[in-house]
This record gives sequence, C-alpha cells and structure tokens, in this order.
Amino acid sequence: MELTGDSFIYLDLNEHSMRDKTTAQPMNVSAVNRRTLLKGVGAGAAMGLAGCMSGGESQGTNDGGGDSGGEESTQTPAGELNRGGHLRLSAIASADTLNGWQLDSKHERLIIQSLNSYLTWMKPDLTVGPDLATDWEANEDATQWTFYLREDATWHHNGDRVVAEDIAATANAIYAEDSTAAGKGSLGPLESAEVVDDTTVRFNLSASDGLIPRRWARTVAPIYPADVIENRRDEMATTDFGSGPFELESFSAGDETVLTPYDDYYLTDEDGNQLPYLDKVTITQLPDTNTQVTSFRNEDVDILWNASRSQWDRIKSASGVNSKRIDASGFTVIQMRSDKPPFDDNRVRTAFKLAVNRSALLNGAASGLGTVAYDNPIGPAYPGHSDVPERTQDLDEAARLLEEAGYGESGDPIELDFYAPSSPSKVLDTTVIAAEHFNQLPNVTINVQQQSYDNWISNTWLNAQFYTSWYTQRPTTDTLLLQVWHSEGSWNEAHWSDEEFDQAADAARSAQTEEERNEHLATCQQILHERGPSVISFYIDALTAQQEYVNGFDPYPTQKWVRSQQVSLGDDAPTQ
Repeated sequence: MELTGDSFIYLDLNEHSMRDKTTAQPMNVSAVNRRTLLKGVGAGAAMGLAGCMSGGESQGTNDGGGDSGGEESTQTPAGELNRGGHLRLSAIASADTLNGWQLDSKHERLIIQSLNSYLTWMKPDLTVGPDLATDWEANEDATQWTFYLREDATWHHNGDRVVAEDIAATANAIYAEDSTAAGKGSLGPLESAEVVDDTTVRFNLSASDGLIPRRWARTVAPIYPADVIENRRDEMATTDFGSGPFELESFSAGDETVLTPYDDYYLTDEDGNQLPYLDKVTITQLPDTNTQVTSFRNEDVDILWNASRSQWDRIKSASGVNSKRIDASGFTVIQMRSDKPPFDDNRVRTAFKLAVNRSALLNGAASGLGTVAYDNPIGPAYPGHSDVPERTQDLDEAARLLEEAGYGESGDPIELDFYAPSSPSKVLDTTVIAAEHFNQLPNVTINVQQQSYDNWISNTWLNAQFYTSWYTQRPTTDTLLLQVWHSEGSWNEAHWSDEEFDQAADAARSAQTEEERNEHLATCQQILHERGPSVISFYIDALTAQQEYVNGFDPYPTQKWVRSQQVSLGDDAPTQ
C-alpha cells in the first residue's frame, strides 16, 4: 500500500531575508556532447570543467535537519573509477507507466527517478541537496519559497534547457483542481507557482511550511516540460520527457525497461567525473521473490535494493555478496476504532496493548529483522524520535483492566472480527499472531478475516472496527502523526480524537526551531503510547544486497531511491 501525504513544519527563518542573487555563468554545453568531451580529457581537465559547471558556493537555507542548497556531488566509488558496464536491476511489481505523477509501484519509481530530474534531491540520510535547484530561500514566515535553478539541465527529447516555466507548470499541474497526481496535497500547502525569470521560480503557500525543499524531493514530484504538460500530456505514460541521468532506450509495460546514459546530464562527481558511469541499466520484472533471489545468486541481478525478508538467509549466505540491514522504522499497526465500544475505553485499548508479545510478533511477522516498538509510530532511525516506556506482555494486568472496564471474566464478552489483507505477508502475519495473543484474554474472542487487498482498501481501511494496516516512514517526521492520528487527519484510521494530542501536533507543525518541534513531537509520542488507539509492536529494517563488484550503491532507509548514476561496476563484473 503506497500512502502519500505530508504535513507542515515551520522553521525559524527570521534571520533569512530575501537577498540578491548572483548566479555563476556555466559554459555553453549545448554545442558539445559533455560525455564525449570528458572521455577525451584528463582528470585535471575534467575537474576544471566541473568547476565551470558548478552553480557556485552553497547559499541555501538550513532547516535544522541538514537540508541546504549548494552544488550536489556524489562520492566516487572506492578504488579506480570504472566507466561502462551494464547494471541489471529487478522488481516484482509491474511497471505500467512512465508518467511520474501516476506512480503505483516501486518498479515504476526505479524508472522515473532514472529518467527524470527533481527540484531537489533526497539524500540517503534523508536530508536534501540540490538537483535542478541549486539554491533556495524562504520569506520570514515561510509562506513563500524562491528557488534558483541551474542553467545546464536539458530535456532528453529536444535538448532545450529546463527553465523556471517548466517548474511552475509542473507544480501548478500537480495541484490543479482536477489533478489526480499522486503528489497532490503532499508537497506542501501550495497556492500557486510563478516564474520570476528563466532561472528563478517562486512557490506561494497558503500556510507556513519550512520543509518545502524536502517535500519537493519526493519521488512523486518529477519535473516535466511546460509544453508537454500543456500539449502532450497523454504521451507522458509512454514517452521519455525527462532531464535525468538516463534516457529511455526501450520500455515494455510489465516486462523490461532499458536505459542508457544521457550524454548531457548536468551532474558530476566530486572529482569532476561525468555522471552516470554506466553504459546501460536494465530493469526487469520477475515473477516472485524466489526467482529474484535465484537470479541474484546466479549473478544475473546486480543489486537487491528492496530485499525479501523471507529470503534473507539465502541472500546473505551467497558468496561474493555484500548485504546490509538498515534501521528504517516502517511498521505494521493494529488499529482499534475508538469511537465505538469496546475501544472507546482506554482501559480496553491498554489491555490489548498489554496482551501482545512484541518479540514474538517481530520474529513471526518480520523474521526478527527489526526492533521491538512500544506503540510509537516514530522509530529510532528518524529525527524527532522520543523514547517511551517499554511495554511487555502482561496478561494479568490486561485482565484486570478489562474487568475494571466492565468486560473480562465477569463482564460483557468481547467478540470482534479482525481484518487483514492477504498481502503484504507481514500484515497478515501480524494479524494472525496478535489474534492468538488477544484470544488469551478472558471472555475475548477474536476472529481473523483475511481479505484481498482490493477488498481491504475499498471496504475495511478507514471503516472497520479492528484491523491491521502498515506504513513506511516519511522523510518529514511529523507526517504520519498528523495524517493518521490527528482528529482531522485524512487517514484517521481509528477515528480517534484527543485534544491534547491535536494541540501538540499542531504546535509541532508551527514550531520555528528543531528543539521546539521535537519537544511537541515527544508529547505526541507519549500520548500515543499512553492512550492512543494503536498497537505498534516492531519497526522493520530495510534490507539490501549487492554483488561485491558493485561500487557506489548507497541504500536509503525508505527504500524508495536507487541512484544508479553514481553506481559503477568493477573489472570482475560479468557485464563490465
């Protein structure tokens, strides 16, 4: 389930006023193939060329989380740089469109982020650096953001420069009244985007938002040409209209996509080497995880960027493989609808929280690949996490609370249907294991109801009294708090309302310093632990693996990015 949406955090930008901009003038690259030029010069000359292409010293606004403007650089892979080679990636889900505003699978994300550019770029540590924008700043109350654009980015399909008109057209189209774009509403409170000049675009907001640069680095916000948006939008599903590191050689929906490097891509590494390093990237759809892992072990796939938990032992035991576990803080969540009995009583909600064996849930639903959680949706891998008291299984105390609330052995029985989709497996497994724990409570009967995903999302999600859902963490820490647990949140799954929580969440949204924001976030997390409507038993690690001959692959905890442009292959790669 891919759920989108961000909330708003405010920052102390009082010391930052609108300032005069001086933009370095890049060399004219339209008349020369940059990749060909770099192949013909030495390393010293390449570094000099990179300096000419740079957008100058970083002048960006700091949001307290490391997000700043300035020229992007990527780390050169260890050892001698190898150019060329064929990188082979795979995905299970189908890729049915090249329209980056209508993403529906991780496979499609892989393709879009390789073909397209973004206003800013999310880094593996979830801070933000420059992409099409090299610098940005906000007005005093962060209701207006101005982005300053590079001058050397060009479109694959016609070689024209990417200009402010394209950024404004993209933003306005995503937020149009009739828009069905996945990013609509999740990229900040945008009222309009306007062109200042060819290299300057301004976002006008309906409310303060200090994290606009971070929001526009999301995978749902690729930039498209203004003329395509206006006149050729129906072609976006099948045609490459990007300005990113790779261009399209072939695309077969539901099968295979082949990408080749865009010769005039604008980014270089920190040593001035032209990106990308590779000659080709192939993304192949495979039928299942078993086939995917077998292909990886046979060196027919080079990177598992979203490795299967069920196959993890096979993956990490393969020879010539580097595997990695990353704290990621995704989770499954059991939602107890709190506007109806019995979960309108916090004593019942707490009893159900005390009934579960969290280690057993982590081991059974996530193969032990994660960390035990105590009903707090913000995991330790993310900024703003606050420790809450541990909560271990205590059936005696749970029974006492039920009895006190009028249920339990001498009170009214509790019999509930407990819903879960058949996939992903971690959600169904969470439901089945937790039901066994709940059924140990006196006079409680929980019946698991397995549904197809389509049935679950259409009928159960946001409606049922008792069900399991799941989320991946968002780059902005407060997103899920406001979307899922705020009384006015659009995904308030448990129909929960708590005035103190709402006030703390709203205060976090309007906080102007990191310290103040984290204070309010800590209050939110404590309230959810004490009287929230949700059982969150574990955080799930992100799993990745790569062949030893792969260099420069830097995995993300969100598992939503693969920066193929910084990957190179060693001499021993079978496709080098």
